Amino acid sequence: MNHRNGFTLPELLISILLLLILSSLAVPSFSHYLQHKKQQTYLHTLAETLELAHLYALQHQTMVKVCPSSNHQNCDGDWNHGGIAIADQHIIATFPAAPASQALTVLLYPNNPWVQFLPQGLATHSSGSFQLNDPSTRQTTTLILSNTGRLRLENN
Repeated sequence: MNHRNGFTLPELLISILLLLILSSLAVPSFSHYLQHKKQQTYLHTLAETLELAHLYALQHQTMVKVCPSSNHQNCDGDWNHGGIAIADQHIIATFPAAPASQALTVLLYPNNPWVQFLPQGLATHSSGSFQLNDPSTRQTTTLILSNTGRLRLENN
């Protein structure tokens, strides 16, 4: 009786080769998945800032402005560099810059450079969208803000 305890060298080499082939097929898909998750995480952070500003305006019956800010101190510049939420000259929230490989396109109506929530919680004259584009994966995720201050996320 001859009992085998283990694999032969050719069996082991074939198994390793199959594992390498399968993992090389999975890596590109996984990197696209990670990019998509970065995109969603960033937009969720932006949405949390907008929701906080909306709730702050309602609770404190004051106007709250969410605007782009490169230094997280003053309203200035480009939405891609991050932003702040301001109420009564106090910063109540911040959000980070967009991921380096992605571009944030902000379309606010009527062409405002910021979002403003009224004491009633309405985003009057500040509705629009925040669209994050990833050229490497060709994925676009859009955060849409309505006049009532409600947000929704769309994946394209």
